[in-house]
Formats: sequence, C-alpha cells, structure tokens
Amino acid sequence: MRALIADPDSSRREALEAELLRHGYEIEARATVPADADGFELVCLGGDDALTACRELAGGDAIVILVGDMSPLDGVEAGAADVWELRGGLDTRIRLAHYFARLQTEHVRIGGEFALLRQALDLAGTGFILTDPRLEDHPIVYVNQSFLEITGYTADEVLGRNCRFLQGRDTDTARVDELRRATRERRPATVELRNYRKDGTPFWNEVHISPVRDERGEVVRFVGVQVDVSAYREEQRRLVREQTARVAAQAAERRSAFLAEASPLLDASLDLRSTLDSLTHLAVPYLGDASLVYEVRHSEVHRLSAGASDPAVESLIRGHFQVSPTATGWLATAFLWRLHGGVLKRFIRCSSAT
Repeated sequence: MRALIADPDSSRREALEAELLRHGYEIEARATVPADADGFELVCLGGDDALTACRELAGGDAIVILVGDMSPLDGVEAGAADVWELRGGLDTRIRLAHYFARLQTEHVRIGGEFALLRQALDLAGTGFILTDPRLEDHPIVYVNQSFLEITGYTADEVLGRNCRFLQGRDTDTARVDELRRATRERRPATVELRNYRKDGTPFWNEVHISPVRDERGEVVRFVGVQVDVSAYREEQRRLVREQTARVAAQAAERRSAFLAEASPLLDASLDLRSTLDSLTHLAVPYLGDASLVYEVRHSEVHRLSAGASDPAVESLIRGHFQVSPTATGWLATAFLWRLHGGVLKRFIRCSSAT
C-alpha cells in the first residue's frame, strides 16, 4: 500500500512517515501537494493549502486525511475522511496511533476493500449515512448514493450538515426527540418519520441509528440507515379502507334484511301482544342476545314480551330483570342485552310513549 504525505511542516511529515511505516506503507513525502494522487491509497495533507487540495482530491479513490491545527467541521465539508490534530510535542506519536486505530475501527479500509464497500452501499437501495457525534451539531460525514436518490439532494448539499434538513411541517417532534435521546445516551433507536425531499414532497422514512465505538469503547460515529416506506404505508391504508368499506356494506346488508323481515310482521296482526312477541324474537340476535319489553302504566310495571337467542337465557330473563316503576303515564319500554363473559349487560334502551 502506498501513502502520500504532503505537508510543509517537516516535523509533522516525519511523525506521519514514522507512523505509516510502522503499518507497512510505502511512503512518498513532500512539502507540496501534487496535481493528482493516482496510485496512492492514503493521502495526508497539511499546511495552508490543505483544505483546497482536499476538495480537489476527495472525489478520487484515495482516503484523504487532513493534519494540523484546523477545524474538524471544515475538514468534513472539504470531503476529508478524518482530521488529525497534530500540534507537535511528546504526545504526537500516541495521538497518531489513536487516529490510525480509529480509522481502522470505523471500517474505512484502505484501497480496494473500501472502494468495494462504497460500491456495495450504493447498490443496496437503502439510505446509509455516517455522522460524527464529536463534532458540533453532529454532522453527516459519509453518505451513500441511495440516500441521495431517496432525498433528491447532492453529496455537497448533505455532507457537513445535521440530518434535520429532512424534517418539515408534519414531522413528528416526539419521534425526533427519541432519536436525540438515543444519540445523547449512545444507544440504538428506530422510528418512522414523515420527512421531506429536496423538492418538498413528503415521504415516510424508517430510520435506524446505532453507535459505532473505537477500540477504547468511545463512540466515534453513528450509523444511520434510512428506508423509504411510503409505498408500504399506502398499501396498509388501502387495505384498511377496503376493510372499512366491507364492514359498512355488511352492516347495511344486515339492516336491510332486518327491515325486510320486520315489515310484514308489523302488518300481520292488529293484536299488540302478538306484534310485540314477533318483534322481540326478531330483534334476537340481530340487535342483542336478549330482548325484553315492559309496559309501565302509572305505578305498575308489566312485562309484555321477552326473548333470547339461547333458551336457557330466555328462561333466566323471564324470572329476573324487573324494572322499578319510576315513570308516570303510559310507556312501552324495550331493553336489549348482550352477553359479556356470560353476564347479560344492557347496551341499548328505547322508550316510546303511546
């Protein structure tokens, strides 16, 4: 593996060269940045022109590292894989070892493996990002092609920004807060969010985040996996609408059948008692498991009719369910009952003055 070190600071160059040689790299070190980085798996840039050079080289296959006293956020925006802060002193060797270990821990493999990994992520059809919780506002530091296709943004518009740019008017703030708590507590979380593409169109986004830890157990990245589930949710809504329409149609059919059966019974006899008996038994089981009709005349109560779908229940209600005489005048009162756990409970009461 080959590494290019381009830094006008000789002490940093020497420190980087010593560390990379320890990891088996073939080194080319110089004070200025070359026109291209072809043939190098790793490029370390330092000095005043490092950010500009990083932007020019970041689109290639090489992993670009910025070294020196610079803002990590500036490095992310320039397309660097990482920023190594090297200010000299006795701890330079230790800091370099930690930085390189972190690069390996995050699975940013040098050379062909990393290129294949990026290609696989781009073909996955699932949005995939990496964010850095150590930087201010937790920005995105890696994004795959599927995420860009789902959201309509370009990589330049995404890198270095917090994921909140996907939120909009109808995004559930409670679920966003759940993601924030998970990030703060360094734990995984999964939520469904109504997000918005660059053109403003909404989509349902199933978001899963999970922390990535280095060899010391410190969280150095968060993985974000995002799946557009809009089509699935629309299919679920369609099934619910169909089921609701089916239930309504069945209820309407039962009502029509009940009325069609009740009409001739009302005309069959002029005798009130016979008509009430017919209607009481007709209401079972369409309206209830049991039906009772009482006549309240002044202070006297008389049961006119009773019926139930179960003969044992009918026998029971004929001997019980007396109604207190609280009405005055002449009333016929019907009580309908449903069986709940073997106990009859009244759920409808219809009264009509005659």
